[in-house]
Amino acid sequence: MLSIRPEYSYLEAHGAGLSLGYQWGIDDVFNLWVDGGWISIPPSSRTAISAISHRFMASIGATYHLDTFQWVPYLATSVGFYGALVRDGAFRPGLGLELGGGVDYRPMRRWSIGIFGMFHAVVVGEIPHHGTAGLRVNIYFR
Repeated sequence: MLSIRPEYSYLEAHGAGLSLGYQWGIDDVFNLWVDGGWISIPPSSRTAISAISHRFMASIGATYHLDTFQWVPYLATSVGFYGALVRDGAFRPGLGLELGGGVDYRPMRRWSIGIFGMFHAVVVGEIPHHGTAGLRVNIYFR
């Protein structure tokens, strides 16, 4: 399954971005997934404490589907690499965890649409913890 996720983020200031993910089904309830994303914080949204202008992320994790019918709630967790560009052009690396979930509506076998929310806890590095939420469009290959 390929997921395309436009998203809102609060990372010291309001921002928006896009994530792409791919999931491999282990069985009907567990999936492994890889994910990559980018968030941009526009200059008009930044404050004096907000030095970050862009955040990048790549992770690997698992999802647990609570149901496998037309409405599919799920929980997700992952570990990954985070990077942030700050105003002066410096790059801040980090390692973190992601925890969240959402619900997808799957009216057809080949696609679904849903909403999600994730909490990103950066445990190594100088990138603050932050949240993301948004829409999710999924395309299924089998």
